[in-house]
Amino acid sequence: SSAWRSPASVPSPAPGVISSGRVTVPANSVREINDSYLGLVTGLGVTIGSLDIDLDFQYGVINAYKLKPETTFNSWTLMTGFHF
Repeated sequence: SSAWRSPASVPSPAPGVISSGRVTVPANSVREINDSYLGLVTGLGVTIGSLDIDLDFQYGVINAYKLKPETTFNSWTLMTGFHF
């Protein structure tokens, strides 16, 4: 489990390096980005009258960078809207 760190506690990366706090990769590593993406999506939705509320979670299966563990993208999405 990863602990949240304030921006002040995250060291600045060296020039030409991109860092998310978990993974550091060279900024010119476009060739190392995987050509494909695979994720699993699940969600829950509710409709109240004409109001729709959806909460989705996407779990990244394939790493974004070749041979770099823990570079998957996981995300939560909250969507609301009206239908008529």
